[in-house]
Amino acid sequence: MIDCIIPAAGASQRMGRWKPALRWGSGWVIDAVVQTALAAGTRVILVTRTDQRELLAERFAAQRAVILIDNPHAEVGMFSSIQCGVRRLGTRRFFVLPADMPLVPAAIFTQLRELPMCDAVRPTYRGQPGHPVLLSARVADRVLALPSDATMRRALDGFRMRTIETTAHGVCIDLDTPGDYHRSLDNGADSG
Repeated sequence: MIDCIIPAAGASQRMGRWKPALRWGSGWVIDAVVQTALAAGTRVILVTRTDQRELLAERFAAQRAVILIDNPHAEVGMFSSIQCGVRRLGTRRFFVLPADMPLVPAAIFTQLRELPMCDAVRPTYRGQPGHPVLLSARVADRVLALPSDATMRRALDGFRMRTIETTAHGVCIDLDTPGDYHRSLDNGADSG
């Protein structure tokens, strides 16, 4: 089993509402993202804001393969959430999947996992980089060595990134704005 860090501590400023709690099918966006990672055989490290922890704890209480942790410095940015997740890793390799990407198919995790390992592996769709990203222990060490206001781009600087082209457009679709959300509903879920 490989761990999957799902950063869900963002302020969702461009969306105007907390993205993980947006309706998606019969549940929420975060339900779809977590279920995809679990279906792919990962243990989920779900990083959230302190003020949303109780809500998510109730939602995933029955999921033994979901570890919920707080990012007390969520306002610093997503990288600080990834750092929180890396501190809880139980595996040498790990995935990172943003909490606002409910159209990623579980099969992508398997495709990435089956590639010969290098420090970073990610799917692409029509040449566009996507998620999840599969990372090595060396990248985890770099993530922890950087300040919390750094970026994953900086953490990956100097590491080889292998890519695999996929026909799954969902690897590149995140829900940053209300327009993104409504277009994605048309592609993968109804508003329940």
